[in-house]
Amino acid sequence: MTSLVVDAITDPAIGYASDNWRSKLGRRHPFLYAAVVPVAIFYFMIWLPPTGLGETGLFFYLLLCTIAVRISISVYEIPSTALIGELTADYDERTSMLGYRYFFGWCGGLAMSCIALLLIFRPTREHPIGILNPDGYGIYGATAVVLIVASMLISSLGTQRAARAFALPPARKLRWRQVPREVFETFRDRSFLPIFLASIFLFLIVGLTSALFFYVATFFWGLAASEIALFPIVNFASAGAALIFAPRFARRLDKKKAAIRLMVFALLWSPIPILARLLDYFPENGDPWLVPLLIGHAAIDTKVGISVGILISSMTADLVESSEIRTGRRSEGLFFASRSFTQKTMSGLGVFVAGLLLEFIGFPQNSGAGVSPYTVDALGFLIVPIVLALYGCALLCVTRYRIDRGQHEANLAVLATKRDMSGGRA
Repeated sequence: MTSLVVDAITDPAIGYASDNWRSKLGRRHPFLYAAVVPVAIFYFMIWLPPTGLGETGLFFYLLLCTIAVRISISVYEIPSTALIGELTADYDERTSMLGYRYFFGWCGGLAMSCIALLLIFRPTREHPIGILNPDGYGIYGATAVVLIVASMLISSLGTQRAARAFALPPARKLRWRQVPREVFETFRDRSFLPIFLASIFLFLIVGLTSALFFYVATFFWGLAASEIALFPIVNFASAGAALIFAPRFARRLDKKKAAIRLMVFALLWSPIPILARLLDYFPENGDPWLVPLLIGHAAIDTKVGISVGILISSMTADLVESSEIRTGRRSEGLFFASRSFTQKTMSGLGVFVAGLLLEFIGFPQNSGAGVSPYTVDALGFLIVPIVLALYGCALLCVTRYRIDRGQHEANLAVLATKRDMSGGRA
């Protein structure tokens, strides 16, 4: 809860600051470079806490490290994502660029999952469930830091030349009391609230299902660690498919219509395996068809989920011109700060809800003691309606979004006229 309160303050502040920053490196890149070292230090510290702290000391150590990591990542992630709105104003090109961003983000996360499951957290005699082996966490932290820092630097340096050519915000004296007013003025856009609420529900799904993945895979489906490791490997293909599919689907239908159709499909598709198992229409655990069917379902489910994320992010980018017409300011940083905040908040809330669900069904804390079939079935019975309800809420929110291709092009035309009338300064 403490870290969420901090995020509620720091994320909009970072977005607002990067929207108004003036430097030779551009608006965003000073933040990108400033975040690299803190992210590396504090992320590694999380995985290797000092010994002898005691429960209270360890709690405050992890709390401070977590807050520091979240702030540091926000300092990088918010300005980095906001660059999309500056790199291109084209309706379709934004979706394509965000597709690449999601693709590489997913590939990085999936690569770490594969490395962790196959190389670092390997089962031993003392720890038959590899992810419970405490000796692997320091190695995992060091490996992750190397990959994170490399990706941050490659992305920052790769976009630096383009950023130097972007127009800087007008020089003005900012007073603290005007900051909240401008933030709320920006967020009053009529299409912002629907996309913000949709993001809340979608990220809550991600947090909940991610937190329960190993429980469902291990106890509901009875999969071994080597079989679980196949899922992130197959999801590489899903990320690649979404990279190609999402922009093309949006180009054909428009972003809003494409997102709605994909979410309807996800609502119908996602619960099929668990529902089929609960109704005795799915292969039993250990059946040779079980893993192929689960992997095939997950591959399509992940492709659709990534595609929805790409489209929602692209729809967020299109808020910038709508807001600029109304406020006279470009606020990419603020809009993507709201998305960053919902992602962190709802992912964390999803983990919390997952814990409540496990406690509600009486899932044993020491799973080595055995889990009853009743408890396993209860897990499935709870997951399905919750995920369906969240998808339904997100779908309703997206239907209220107002910016389509025609509206976006009209917004660009209005801004072009304003720039011409002001001699190119608007």
